[in-house]
Amino acid sequence: GGKVRRGIQALKVQEQVNEIEKIQLEQQLIQELSTAFDSYQTRIKIFEINKLAFQVAEKNFQIAPQLLRNFRAFREYNQDNFVHFDP
Repeated sequence: GGKVRRGIQALKVQEQVNEIEKIQLEQQLIQELSTAFDSYQTRIKIFEINKLAFQVAEKNFQIAPQLLRNFRAFREYNQDNFVHFDP
């Protein structure tokens, strides 16, 4: 009787240990999944910001020739219409 009782008690203890380990693994998995999802969301946001930055740079590149022409015209106008004084 004593051996069987101790064996049953040992099995009950082992079952509790297994349950605790299962809970710990579940919690670890939930934490890792949460971290991975947060990382994914952050990378998506970074991608969107980089995409927007590229679009802005592309637009700036497209308008740069016109800005340069405007600047040259402005400079020529000022050189032609203002008297320069030498101190």
